[in-house]
Amino acid sequence: MLNLSSFAQNLVVNPSFEQGAKCDGSTEKIDTVVGWSPIAGTPTYINTNCPLSKNSRSFVQGMKLPPAAHRDVLTLLKFDITGEFQQGRLISALEKDKQYIVKMFARLPIKFCSTAIKEIGVVLSEDLLEVSTEKRKIDIPALALQNNDQTFIKKQYDWQEVSAVYKANGGEKYIAIGNFSNINEDAFNNRQENECTYIFIDLVSVSEFKEIQLPSFSIDMSLKKGERILLTEVTFEEGSNVLKESSFEILNDVMKILKENPKMKIEISSHSDNSLDGMKSLTFTKARAEKIIEHLTNKGALETQLIGVGRGSTNAIALNNSVNGRKKNDRIEMRILEL
Repeated sequence: MLNLSSFAQNLVVNPSFEQGAKCDGSTEKIDTVVGWSPIAGTPTYINTNCPLSKNSRSFVQGMKLPPAAHRDVLTLLKFDITGEFQQGRLISALEKDKQYIVKMFARLPIKFCSTAIKEIGVVLSEDLLEVSTEKRKIDIPALALQNNDQTFIKKQYDWQEVSAVYKANGGEKYIAIGNFSNINEDAFNNRQENECTYIFIDLVSVSEFKEIQLPSFSIDMSLKKGERILLTEVTFEEGSNVLKESSFEILNDVMKILKENPKMKIEISSHSDNSLDGMKSLTFTKARAEKIIEHLTNKGALETQLIGVGRGSTNAIALNNSVNGRKKNDRIEMRILEL
């Protein structure tokens, strides 16, 4: 799941559509939720945790809907040459010339309207967009949210994070989501007449973004309690928790400092980019952190001096929408707990 702890506050009101998505016992389909409204068409909200009576129709089963990416509620939009659009409110207006990261989770239905799309369109505006009662394509240039490798959004069994960086004009107070005029150009040209695309969306966020710069460890650096330090040279065999031999020299330096300062206590944390889903990335990074702790204790460090933590992709220090950004996020940190 997306964790915004490395970014500023999420400015989207009701970002995962939970508020106001009350069950009535007849279906999981919800017509309206707090903070969101249609611009065109009839966007649908689904509370996948609604308890239904025995005689009620299950919307989730009928539409083959997935579990929500976050908590219980997701939204379903028709994403086509004509489509469905929704808009939401921001907690506060965007500030001129500041950079914001716009993110959400996306996923295609299973065996239903499963034509892949290129991107999700977002418009950030000072005023509410005009509402239309008809389904239509809206002729407004939009920010294109794409997955990490800028390929088509086509996953049906996993949620994908899509994102883009936005430089604010200043005063934007609303976010609109849909298939705007410059989005998905040529994506639908070869489809059959009866083909369609619905897309599920969850956990929308607009947050100010500043890349975090951390110092790299060296044996002669001054250490401060609470400081986070990159162990840049600590690397692993690809896709595994096997330390590369090139990691041993820097870990030996860490070992020397621990031996010279027996009261010192450190946390070793492993982090990843967002290429794995939430639980897999936590398991993966935990295994790597434990491998480092094992190496240090085998070399003579006291177990009381070491804590190993796998943090998955929840503490990004850079954007995940580029190779360089993902490389920065796939890292090992050392934090000084006690000196």
